[in-house]
Order: sequence, then structure tokens, then C-alpha cells
Amino acid sequence: MARQASIQPESPQKQPQPQHDIEALRPAQWSLLRELRLHALGQDGTVFDASPETEAALPASYWQEVLATSTIWVATAGDAPAGMVRYTPHDGYGHGGSLWIDPHGRTRGLARRLMLTAVDHARRRGDSELRGSVLPDNRPAVRLFRSLGAVPTGWLKPRNHPPHALRIEMSIPLSQCPRT
Repeated sequence: MARQASIQPESPQKQPQPQHDIEALRPAQWSLLRELRLHALGQDGTVFDASPETEAALPASYWQEVLATSTIWVATAGDAPAGMVRYTPHDGYGHGGSLWIDPHGRTRGLARRLMLTAVDHARRRGDSELRGSVLPDNRPAVRLFRSLGAVPTGWLKPRNHPPHALRIEMSIPLSQCPRT
């Protein structure tokens, strides 16, 4: 009698998480910021509150000013850009925005890591909260903000692109936000 081989289902193996380096852009890297924003808009024309055409037409001085007044962290996997987030200081609070994650790296915790980088920076600056705005139908972004303790401020902000869309402003009280 022939012996049957026992076929065991393979146990599901976790996909290895890519390692991401996160670094702040330096003012001299304004052209990289421009490139990354245009790349992100090429993937999803609604990711930022601007059109690809508008951003492509902006002069070098605009991008230099952005890096002079904000801190932008870029996550890379190897040499490839994987995401970015922007922190802009205001009186008593910070604004975290322009969050973009490459579609191939989504659902792996990178957006959270980038937002926590901005949160930690805001704490070091002495801010009491970090505000940001999300589209109400962007469920992953809403979940991310809520997981960081964000609450809606009650302010709806109109978007320029696409027109007639509204963003919900949310506030993350830094005293209640998780630490990295």
C-alpha cells in the first residue's frame, strides 16, 4: 500500500517591512521637494490642495521659501522616495500637512511614523497641539489622525483643487498623543 504524503498548508508568512530612512530636507534641496510633490501629484492629482500644472509652474523661490519656513521630512526606501510630511510653525501650535505615502508603501505604518516625527518636532518646539486637515472620505487619514488622539476643531476648510471639496481640520493635543 502506497503511503500518502501529508500536505500541510503553508503558514502565512509576514511580508518583510521595508526599512525607511526619514530625514529632514535642507534648504538647498528645494528641487527635490518640487520633484517629490510633482511625483505625488502624478500618482494622485488630489493628494495636495493644488493641481500638477499649478505646482509645476511655481518658481524656485517658492520652493526655497517653503523650506525656509517649514520642516519637511522625506522617507526613503533605498533610493526611492516613500513618503513625506510637512510641519509649519504657528503661534502656539504647529501644522502637520502635505502627508503623502507612495501607494506601494501604504498600510505599513509609514504615515504614522512620519506624523509622529512631526509630533515630536512640535513637542520640542513647545507647541501644545498639531493641527492638520483631511478630506472626510479619506478614511485612512481620518483613522490615522484619530489614532493619534486628534479631534475635529469644527472648522471646515475649502480646497482649491479639486474645487468645492471641503477638508476637516483636526487637532492633536500633544499632551495626549503617543510618543515614539
